[in-house]
Amino acid sequence: MSQTLVEAPPALRLRDVTKRYGRAADATAVLSGVSAAFPAGTFTALMGPSGSGKTTMLMCAAGLTRPTTGTVEVAGQRIDNLSDKQLTRLRRDRVGFVFQHFNLIDSLTAVENVYLPARLAGRPALRGRAVELLNLVGLGERLKHRPAQLSGGQRQRVAIARALLTEPVVLFADEPTGALDQEAGREVLDLLRRLATEQGTTIVMVTHDAAAAAAADRVLLLFDGVLSAELHGASAEEIAHRVVSHR
Repeated sequence: MSQTLVEAPPALRLRDVTKRYGRAADATAVLSGVSAAFPAGTFTALMGPSGSGKTTMLMCAAGLTRPTTGTVEVAGQRIDNLSDKQLTRLRRDRVGFVFQHFNLIDSLTAVENVYLPARLAGRPALRGRAVELLNLVGLGERLKHRPAQLSGGQRQRVAIARALLTEPVVLFADEPTGALDQEAGREVLDLLRRLATEQGTTIVMVTHDAAAAAAADRVLLLFDGVLSAELHGASAEEIAHRVVSHR
């Protein structure tokens, strides 16, 4: 008896997503009919000039704001129609976040910062998992160091380890290299690249830096709230040229 193989849904999918702010008569559209799929284990960069809608797209995709119209799915589950309580649980359990500023607690050690979300959620501390993740990001010898004893790049790697604690379906990164120097930024991008390639982590990154975007599998370009181009294997120079040419 033959078996029919059912293709797994992408880790993340947006279908005809629109986001408007303001009253209907004079509402401003920040996103206009954006559709995109993010297969598991891929690394995607969102780029565009300021005001293009890339951060709003990330916020809709991550359940941080609701689209005005359209649907968002994480691992095949629609999330745009969830209750506030369900969205909170989704953000806690199924997605991870890394921001430009590391948001670490100064009084806690690196390992304590990593398992803090589990403690706040009333779950087992998962210290062993936190240690594994710090080893994964190359900080196995910095477990007891506090943020002030770490470089900017190391602090961002602690933040990435923390975001991976619950084994999220998607890791969202908003300008993760924005506060780092060039060398530290390159180390963080190399780490994100390895997480996608070796660990199967699905990564969606907002960046204004063409060099950072070039580390991704593909680049989605947004202009005036519209997804206008998709680049694969493009160099930093090619990406920068495409962004500038649309201004």
